[in-house]
Amino acid sequence: DNSNPVFTWGSLVTKCIKPWQFVATRNHWYDLLDIGSLLDCITWRSAQLYNVEKGKWINQDGQEIPTQLLNAAFDSVDDKIKQEHILLITQLKELIGQDTTLVAMIQTAALFTPEYSSPGARAQTSSIQDKYLCLLKHYLEANHSWADAFEIFSKVLLLQHRVKIYSAKHSKAFLNCDASQVEPLLLEVFDIASHRTVPYW
Repeated sequence: DNSNPVFTWGSLVTKCIKPWQFVATRNHWYDLLDIGSLLDCITWRSAQLYNVEKGKWINQDGQEIPTQLLNAAFDSVDDKIKQEHILLITQLKELIGQDTTLVAMIQTAALFTPEYSSPGARAQTSSIQDKYLCLLKHYLEANHSWADAFEIFSKVLLLQHRVKIYSAKHSKAFLNCDASQVEPLLLEVFDIASHRTVPYW
Protein backbone atom coordinates (compact mmCIF):
# COMPACT_ATOMS: atom_id res chain seq x y z
CA ASP A 1 0.00 0.00 0.00
CA ASN A 2 2.00 2.97 -1.33
CA SER A 3 -0.56 5.40 0.11
CA ASN A 4 0.71 4.57 3.59
CA PRO A 5 3.66 6.88 4.40
CA VAL A 6 5.25 4.05 6.39
CA PHE A 7 5.80 2.22 3.13
CA THR A 8 7.61 4.91 1.18
CA TRP A 9 10.02 3.61 -1.40
CA GLY A 10 12.97 5.03 0.51
CA SER A 11 12.16 2.99 3.61
CA LEU A 12 11.29 -0.05 1.49
CA VAL A 13 14.67 0.01 -0.21
CA THR A 14 16.35 0.26 3.19
CA LYS A 15 14.35 -2.70 4.48
CA CYS A 16 15.13 -4.80 1.41
CA ILE A 17 18.90 -4.33 1.55
CA LYS A 18 19.62 -7.18 3.93
CA PRO A 19 22.79 -7.16 6.04
CA TRP A 20 23.01 -10.96 5.75
CA GLN A 21 23.78 -10.64 2.07
CA PHE A 22 26.92 -8.70 2.90
CA VAL A 23 27.78 -11.10 5.72
CA ALA A 24 27.21 -14.10 3.48
CA THR A 25 29.71 -12.76 0.98
CA ARG A 26 32.26 -11.54 3.51
CA ASN A 27 34.87 -14.03 2.29
CA HIS A 28 34.61 -12.46 -1.15
CA TRP A 29 34.06 -8.87 0.02
CA TYR A 30 37.22 -7.50 -1.50
CA ASP A 31 36.32 -9.21 -4.75
CA LEU A 32 32.89 -7.58 -4.71
CA LEU A 33 34.39 -4.20 -3.92
CA ASP A 34 36.74 -4.50 -6.85
CA ILE A 35 37.77 -1.20 -8.41
CA GLY A 36 35.42 -1.98 -11.30
CA SER A 37 32.23 -1.86 -9.25
CA LEU A 38 33.57 1.11 -7.30
CA LEU A 39 34.13 3.10 -10.47
CA ASP A 40 30.69 2.10 -11.74
CA CYS A 41 29.11 3.53 -8.59
CA ILE A 42 31.25 6.66 -8.77
CA THR A 43 30.12 7.28 -12.37
CA TRP A 44 26.44 7.05 -11.41
CA ARG A 45 27.11 9.45 -8.51
CA SER A 46 28.78 11.87 -10.88
CA ALA A 47 25.71 11.74 -13.13
CA GLN A 48 23.41 12.36 -10.15
CA LEU A 49 25.22 15.62 -9.34
CA TYR A 50 25.59 16.73 -12.97
CA ASN A 51 23.52 19.57 -14.41
CA VAL A 52 23.25 19.08 -18.17
CA GLU A 53 22.04 22.63 -18.92
CA LYS A 54 24.92 24.28 -17.06
CA GLY A 55 27.50 21.66 -17.96
CA LYS A 56 28.63 21.58 -14.33
CA TRP A 57 28.22 19.47 -11.22
CA ILE A 58 26.12 20.96 -8.44
CA ASN A 59 26.73 19.68 -4.94
CA GLN A 60 24.28 19.37 -2.05
CA ASP A 61 24.90 22.99 -1.06
CA GLY A 62 24.17 24.28 -4.55
CA GLN A 63 27.81 25.03 -5.27
CA GLU A 64 28.76 24.72 -8.94
CA ILE A 65 31.78 22.57 -9.81
CA PRO A 66 33.25 23.12 -13.32
CA THR A 67 34.07 20.04 -15.38
CA GLN A 68 37.42 21.59 -16.33
CA LEU A 69 38.69 20.28 -13.00
CA LEU A 70 38.76 16.84 -14.62
CA ASN A 71 41.52 17.98 -16.96
CA ALA A 72 43.75 19.17 -14.14
CA ALA A 73 43.20 15.99 -12.16
CA PHE A 74 43.61 13.34 -14.83
CA ASP A 75 45.22 14.74 -18.00
CA SER A 76 48.65 13.46 -17.03
CA VAL A 77 47.47 9.86 -17.12
CA ASP A 78 44.42 9.94 -19.39
CA ASP A 79 43.71 12.96 -21.60
CA LYS A 80 40.44 11.53 -22.96
CA ILE A 81 38.76 10.95 -19.63
CA LYS A 82 36.88 14.26 -19.47
CA GLN A 83 35.29 14.09 -22.92
CA GLU A 84 34.13 10.51 -22.49
CA HIS A 85 33.03 11.00 -18.88
CA ILE A 86 30.85 14.02 -19.63
CA LEU A 87 29.27 12.30 -22.64
CA LEU A 88 28.45 9.24 -20.54
CA ILE A 89 27.08 11.03 -17.47
CA THR A 90 24.93 13.24 -19.72
CA GLN A 91 23.23 10.08 -20.99
CA LEU A 92 22.86 8.76 -17.46
CA LYS A 93 21.43 12.05 -16.21
CA GLU A 94 18.81 12.10 -18.94
CA LEU A 95 17.65 8.73 -17.65
CA ILE A 96 17.75 9.25 -13.88
CA GLY A 97 16.73 12.90 -13.67
CA GLN A 98 16.48 13.87 -9.98
CA ASP A 99 15.49 10.40 -8.75
CA THR A 100 18.03 9.70 -5.99
CA THR A 101 16.27 6.47 -5.01
CA LEU A 102 16.72 5.14 -8.54
CA VAL A 103 20.43 5.96 -8.42
CA ALA A 104 20.86 4.23 -5.05
CA MET A 105 19.16 1.10 -6.35
CA ILE A 106 21.29 1.04 -9.50
CA GLN A 107 24.45 1.49 -7.43
CA THR A 108 23.47 -1.36 -5.12
CA ALA A 109 22.84 -3.69 -8.06
CA ALA A 110 26.14 -2.59 -9.62
CA LEU A 111 27.99 -3.44 -6.42
CA PHE A 112 26.95 -7.08 -6.84
CA THR A 113 28.25 -7.44 -10.39
CA PRO A 114 29.23 -11.10 -11.03
CA GLU A 115 32.01 -10.23 -13.49
CA TYR A 116 33.86 -8.36 -10.76
CA SER A 117 33.81 -11.18 -8.22
CA SER A 118 36.00 -14.28 -8.08
CA PRO A 119 34.86 -17.34 -10.11
CA GLY A 120 33.78 -19.18 -6.98
CA ALA A 121 31.55 -16.33 -5.85
CA ARG A 122 29.88 -15.44 -9.13
CA ALA A 123 26.78 -17.63 -8.77
CA GLN A 124 26.03 -16.26 -5.30
CA THR A 125 26.80 -12.71 -6.40
CA SER A 126 24.53 -13.04 -9.45
CA SER A 127 21.69 -14.35 -7.27
CA ILE A 128 21.98 -11.35 -4.95
CA GLN A 129 22.15 -8.92 -7.87
CA ASP A 130 19.01 -10.48 -9.37
CA LYS A 131 17.09 -9.58 -6.20
CA TYR A 132 18.09 -5.94 -6.46
CA LEU A 133 17.34 -5.81 -10.18
CA CYS A 134 13.90 -7.27 -9.43
CA LEU A 135 13.38 -4.61 -6.75
CA LEU A 136 14.44 -1.95 -9.25
CA LYS A 137 11.98 -3.29 -11.81
CA HIS A 138 9.10 -3.18 -9.32
CA TYR A 139 10.08 0.33 -8.25
CA LEU A 140 9.88 1.52 -11.85
CA GLU A 141 6.55 -0.23 -12.38
CA ALA A 142 5.14 1.50 -9.29
CA ASN A 143 6.16 4.93 -10.54
CA HIS A 144 5.64 4.65 -14.31
CA SER A 145 3.35 2.98 -16.79
CA TRP A 146 4.20 -0.62 -17.64
CA ALA A 147 5.54 0.39 -21.05
CA ASP A 148 7.67 3.22 -19.67
CA ALA A 149 8.95 1.08 -16.81
CA PHE A 150 10.07 -1.60 -19.26
CA GLU A 151 11.82 0.99 -21.43
CA ILE A 152 13.58 2.64 -18.48
CA PHE A 153 14.66 -0.72 -17.06
CA SER A 154 16.09 -1.72 -20.43
CA LYS A 155 17.97 1.58 -20.65
CA VAL A 156 19.39 1.11 -17.15
CA LEU A 157 20.84 -2.26 -18.16
CA LEU A 158 22.24 -0.87 -21.40
CA LEU A 159 23.79 2.17 -19.76
CA GLN A 160 25.23 0.10 -16.93
CA HIS A 161 26.97 -1.99 -19.59
CA ARG A 162 28.44 1.22 -21.04
CA VAL A 163 29.49 2.32 -17.56
CA LYS A 164 31.36 -0.96 -17.09
CA ILE A 165 33.19 -0.46 -20.39
CA TYR A 166 34.10 3.07 -19.35
CA SER A 167 35.30 1.92 -15.93
CA ALA A 168 37.53 -0.73 -17.45
CA LYS A 169 38.99 1.71 -19.95
CA HIS A 170 39.75 4.53 -17.53
CA SER A 171 40.46 2.71 -14.27
CA LYS A 172 44.16 3.58 -14.57
CA ALA A 173 43.37 7.29 -14.24
CA PHE A 174 41.55 6.77 -10.96
CA LEU A 175 44.07 4.27 -9.61
CA ASN A 176 46.94 6.66 -10.32
CA CYS A 177 45.11 9.71 -9.03
CA ASP A 178 46.87 11.42 -6.13
CA ALA A 179 43.87 12.64 -4.14
CA SER A 180 46.03 15.09 -2.19
CA GLN A 181 46.65 17.00 -5.43
CA VAL A 182 43.03 17.08 -6.61
CA GLU A 183 40.72 20.05 -6.16
CA PRO A 184 38.52 19.32 -3.08
CA LEU A 185 35.33 20.05 -5.01
CA LEU A 186 36.22 17.33 -7.50
CA LEU A 187 36.92 14.92 -4.65
CA GLU A 188 33.35 15.56 -3.50
CA VAL A 189 31.93 14.65 -6.91
CA PHE A 190 33.85 11.39 -7.12
CA ASP A 191 33.67 10.68 -3.39
CA ILE A 192 37.44 10.25 -3.12
CA ALA A 193 38.82 10.53 0.40
CA SER A 194 41.54 13.16 0.59
CA HIS A 195 43.87 10.79 2.43
CA ARG A 196 43.61 7.99 -0.14
CA THR A 197 44.90 7.55 -3.67
CA VAL A 198 42.18 5.05 -4.59
CA PRO A 199 38.52 6.09 -4.88
CA TYR A 200 35.92 4.47 -2.68
CA TRP A 201 32.15 4.35 -2.67
